[in-house]
Amino acid sequence: MPPDRWARIKELLSQVLPLPPGERQRFLDLACGEDAALREDIERFLRALPVRASRHTAVYRLRKFLSRRRWEVAAVGLIWRQGRIAQARFEQLHRLTNSIVFELYDAIQDLPGSIAARKLLVERALEHLRSLEAAARDNRDLQWDVASAYKRIGDVQGESGRPNLGDAPGAIQSYGKAREFLAGLRRREPGNVRVLELLSGVNGALADLYGDRGDLTKSVALRREAAEALLEIARRDPGIRARRAAVMARWNLAEAVTQAGDLPAAAEAWRSVLAAYLEIAALEPASAGARRNVALGHKRLGAVLAKLNDPRALEHYGEALKIDSARLAADPASGEAAMDLSFDYSDIAWVHMTAPPSPSPVRCSD
Repeated sequence: MPPDRWARIKELLSQVLPLPPGERQRFLDLACGEDAALREDIERFLRALPVRASRHTAVYRLRKFLSRRRWEVAAVGLIWRQGRIAQARFEQLHRLTNSIVFELYDAIQDLPGSIAARKLLVERALEHLRSLEAAARDNRDLQWDVASAYKRIGDVQGESGRPNLGDAPGAIQSYGKAREFLAGLRRREPGNVRVLELLSGVNGALADLYGDRGDLTKSVALRREAAEALLEIARRDPGIRARRAAVMARWNLAEAVTQAGDLPAAAEAWRSVLAAYLEIAALEPASAGARRNVALGHKRLGAVLAKLNDPRALEHYGEALKIDSARLAADPASGEAAMDLSFDYSDIAWVHMTAPPSPSPVRCSD
């Protein structure tokens, strides 16, 4: 654009800007005359629009846009800043919760007289977790962290068979929260191994607590869910590790069903355990541990069948006897094999002692 054109625009702008808005139109009518393009550029400048006579670079257009929308831009900037502050606070809360649950508690749990401090840490961790729950609904990574934290707190509150704070009701609530978040993750990613493993662990911990409280129905149901989760992993990954985890969950289920007193169902559960251990032993023929597990499966099934007065009980005890005898012959110094074999003999004697008497033969008279 010619320099004199810019000079004319600047001159008129310097004169029109001090005027009240109501007088600017009359001034432009007189100053611009027939030059409609000149008048349009000045009016566009007054409305914070790009001047047509100027080079419309990206920076120039952006500057004009920000000038026209300064209040909207200020509002967006304020919202963005508040969002960043909220995000920073959220991340601090997330880190603090993880620190309390996974670091601070472990650091003081073995200190003498620390029970009150440990209880306080658990209370604070639960407060922070409740604050994170709403944000976790739409954030998969955070859902996992919240579920893991609730599982850890449940363990601290009342994990069966481990040192804990003696708060079984609190542990049940925490495990329940973990189940809730893990169920959501499982719906989104049905085959996620990490989710299935943690869900199985939570269900197993809950099953122990309900079993300790005498609620065997809930205990069996939770054991079944735990076993199904690990069986799903084993179906997707038929490796030894996944198979072992799955059969251990089935073992726990069979124990729970036996404890509940449903002997026919228990017999079926132990048959499933035995079949799984036989498959693993076939894959690891040199493993003494795999052979021992097969023998244990035979004995557990034999014990249930004996209570049902099923003569096949002795067949299973006999198979266990063969396996344990071979183990001891292969390793005469093995105390474990010797003890297992001694139990085999005592169990077989018990079956003979408790078996119903055979009917006396009927003798025909001459």
